[in-house]
Amino acid sequence: MQTYLSTANPGSPNTRTHASHGADSVTRTLFVVGALSAFLLSACGGGGGDDGTPAPTSTRTNTPVVTATSIANTPVVTATSIAATNTPAATSTPTNPNATPQPTQTPGEFERRALLDSYAQRVALPALRDFSADAAALETATAALATSTANGTATTVETDAARAAWRTAIESWQAIEVMQVGPTGSPGMVMGGEGYRDEIYSWPTINPCRVDQETVSGDFQNPDFFVVELVNTRGLAAIEYLLFDADQTNACAAAVDINAQGTWNALVASGDLAERRSAYAAAAAAAVADRATELQTAWEPSGGDFAGELSNAGLEGSIFSDAQDAINDVFAGLFYVELRVKDRKLAAPAGISPDCEDDVCPELSESRFADASKEHIIANLQAAERIFLGGADESGVGFDDFLVSMSAGELADEMLDELRNAIAVAEAIPGTFSEALASDPDSVRDTHAAVKMFSDDLKADFVTILNLEIPEEGSGDND
Repeated sequence: MQTYLSTANPGSPNTRTHASHGADSVTRTLFVVGALSAFLLSACGGGGGDDGTPAPTSTRTNTPVVTATSIANTPVVTATSIAATNTPAATSTPTNPNATPQPTQTPGEFERRALLDSYAQRVALPALRDFSADAAALETATAALATSTANGTATTVETDAARAAWRTAIESWQAIEVMQVGPTGSPGMVMGGEGYRDEIYSWPTINPCRVDQETVSGDFQNPDFFVVELVNTRGLAAIEYLLFDADQTNACAAAVDINAQGTWNALVASGDLAERRSAYAAAAAAAVADRATELQTAWEPSGGDFAGELSNAGLEGSIFSDAQDAINDVFAGLFYVELRVKDRKLAAPAGISPDCEDDVCPELSESRFADASKEHIIANLQAAERIFLGGADESGVGFDDFLVSMSAGELADEMLDELRNAIAVAEAIPGTFSEALASDPDSVRDTHAAVKMFSDDLKADFVTILNLEIPEEGSGDND
């Protein structure tokens, strides 16, 4: 990992720097340069005005810093040069005039594209491929459950298999929750957004009552249902409710039509409720599998190649004006840790948020029916770690490398430690999430505190040093 010198941005008090080594040689070099300058000025009559008054002190802010490295013809990289776009990499002057000139790697546009390429190839595409395969397995398992239920041969084997397939698929999807970039994200929020996220998983926009209404009506059997109906009646959240809620009551108020008109009770009395629910789950899972395939194709080089859009951000034909714009979209996805993991998945049910007026509010948990909230949070944080590193290990180019290039290696190490600690604390929550809220709510609050340590750095020093833009939704978040 190459280390670069940088100068702090004016007005950026949080910029961290590393002390350069070779300080003694730098001091000696400065002394020699200063002495030589004084001799030349004296010999030429320079250094003052015609009347003998001292020359005015320069007010330029971009005066080059002379170091031992710069004397050796290695370019000094500044925060300004990192922010520069469409600037070709500098070429070093070889000491041997017959040698082939070699480009000097600088942390400018090239480094940004390297980060984006690692994100696309080593983080996003593997996650999308995993989810596509898991969504197909969920479709198969729910179809088997629906068939056996309709035939009257269903056992706990089919039910358990469908539920296990949902747990696997949702865990895969939770990684992508932190990667709402390009086609995954919302139109108007990110470049190339096509809204696939809400089509596949709409939480926190959920409505079990609407799912119950559609169960009674049977409209989910219509060919266009999963295209025209609201997202809270489909996707992984609706499938969770259909597979895991075994209660024969519904989630609607007494005044809602299925209760007021008695149609729900009629369905229960007919003995067809389980068949209707399993058929609905199978249809919803088939739609999710289709969307998963479409989303993966939109990213694949052999398809829409949004991965290539990221890797070549800022080049001719790109939808991004420069690589920094693309990195801002990646960062907006990572900011999910602050807005959703910390504030919604942990603070609200743990009684830390104003949304909860009691000591704890389990009804505000993300996974109320499968009780998989803890696993969701862990998957989110593990995906955030892969984004930070640029892959499953430190061989990729990630935000840690970007920080090091800005002389903020200490911050990179600190944030990685904080993120890994948050994962460990989340894994240590005893039992399921609902069990922990009931018997050990402090374990959930401890996880919130651990995530907050990482997200506080994410929205402060991290943003300042890398010149990133906090997403509009999080601009007023000061906790």
